[in-house]
Amino acid sequence: MSAPIQYKNVWGLTGGIASGKTAASGIFAELGACIIDCDLVSREIMSKGSPWLAQAAALFGSKIIDTHGELKRGLLGRMVFNDPQKLSQLNELLHPAIWKRTFQLVGEARQRERLVIIAAPLLFEHGVEAVCKEVIVTDVSSKVQIKRLMARDKFNLDEAQRRIGAQMSLAEKAARATILLDNNGSKAHLREQIETLWQERIAPVYGF
Repeated sequence: MSAPIQYKNVWGLTGGIASGKTAASGIFAELGACIIDCDLVSREIMSKGSPWLAQAAALFGSKIIDTHGELKRGLLGRMVFNDPQKLSQLNELLHPAIWKRTFQLVGEARQRERLVIIAAPLLFEHGVEAVCKEVIVTDVSSKVQIKRLMARDKFNLDEAQRRIGAQMSLAEKAARATILLDNNGSKAHLREQIETLWQERIAPVYGF
């Protein structure tokens, strides 16, 4: 099998849950990058009336769909993250569709945009770094990650640790990054790092 093609104007952005990927994506978008957000693609795939939502309901029960036909994301998340077999079933159902749609969007965007960034929590897990010129990882300490996740999603400590443990460790992602962003501090500090990166390594190369 031939090696994946690395696209010169496609970068990756990843990190652990509650590590600041969304905040970083927003800053890059403000500066002019085109963001392909896999979390948003996942929501599209599982939108009301989609065949994947119907298949998920067949696997996990109609209780995961509310009276308006929308996915109860919190309920499904609790179900699958408490059961590795169910998590595997969900991943097998959704990941091929998510990546197919993601690469369709990337293919369209890279023809018209100067810089396309794939924002994906599972970038390394699915080997997508191979198509990216650079891979940015938002890095935080374990203590900060747990604190932010508990505050954001109202998880108790056990649930937060379970969600974090279901992913590749942030330490491993950081080790595989070509660019590391320290997000242990404020959003202003994160923005400062991204703006410096933009001025020094992006704007001169991509013509912003």
